[in-house]
Amino acid sequence: MRKNHIVIHHADSADGPAANIAAIRHWHVDHLHYADIGYHLVCELVGAEYEAILGREWDRDGAHTLGHNQTGFGFCFIGSFNEAPPPDAQLERGAAAVRMVMRTFGIPAAAVFPHRQFNPTDCPGHAFPWERFVKMIGG
Repeated sequence: MRKNHIVIHHADSADGPAANIAAIRHWHVDHLHYADIGYHLVCELVGAEYEAILGREWDRDGAHTLGHNQTGFGFCFIGSFNEAPPPDAQLERGAAAVRMVMRTFGIPAAAVFPHRQFNPTDCPGHAFPWERFVKMIGG
């Protein structure tokens, strides 16, 4: 099934050794018994820079949003954004990666959603600057 939207998440834990793409992949595979990490992209601090890292392959269904895993790409910002927003550098890098996915797959900004729009969660966090993020991706 063709993917036609993007769902934005946060890891809801501090960026670091306990919350990074490797740790999330380990949790998803070994504890939740997923085939791989559930997200297609993860944005995390690597050294001194934020990177957008490929998780699950583009052509595979995700495991990130109930009811939207076949039709939506999952993008996870590492961090917890209920109390404070993501750092500007992370938000900018994440927005650039989301724009790349949008261009590659013909997804409009109107089809980029916070996880909370589909499931009963606060994800990507109460302090995630959603309106600013939408402007950054061209919405």
